[in-house]
This record gives sequence, C-alpha cells and structure tokens, in this order.
Amino acid sequence: MKRFPLGNLEVLIWGGWGEIGGNQILLSTPGGGLLLDFGKPFGRFGAHFTEFLGPRDRLGLRDLLFLGLLPPVPGLYRKGDGDTLFPSPLEEDLLRQRAEEEGVGVDG
Repeated sequence: MKRFPLGNLEVLIWGGWGEIGGNQILLSTPGGGLLLDFGKPFGRFGAHFTEFLGPRDRLGLRDLLFLGLLPPVPGLYRKGDGDTLFPSPLEEDLLRQRAEEEGVGVDG
C-alpha cells in the first residue's frame, strides 16, 4: 500500500503499479471516504486461481483478503460470519470510474 497524506485528505493506493489491473484507490477524510477504483489484479489473481478453481462461494472474500488480492479497507466489507475480516463503523461510498473487465468480479 502507498499512502499520500494531503492535509485532511489522504490518498491510499493498494496496487496497480507494476501489474495489469489491480488499481484500488481510496480517498479518505476524517468524515469518510470515496473509493475511486477497485480493479482486479490479474497477475496475482492468476497465481492462485484458474478458470476451474476460484475463490470459495461462501467465503470468497475471506480467501481474497487472506491472499492479499483485496485491500484491507476498514468498513468496506459486510459484517457477519461470512466475508469480513476488517469490521469498522466507517462507511465508504463507491464510485466506479469506468465499467471494464479489470473491475468485473471484484466489486459488488
């Protein structure tokens, strides 16, 4: 992760450099945050999964978080027994910059 503090605004980037896909960019302020992009890291994803072997349906997010394929953004993932490893009261707004293949399958 790369962190760029800009006064009250902080830019956090979890990937996308040196790889195809995988841009995961969060603008964060004390009052909340805005997720600008949430791409799929194709190279890292392909190192763990194939066409016929993917993340488990029930615990897919947990697998992706454990393998470092999803960033540990507090408050982004749902609460419950299934898919969250990072519970937080923070709520993030999701803004998709573009609908393209790199983002398909990662964001909800």
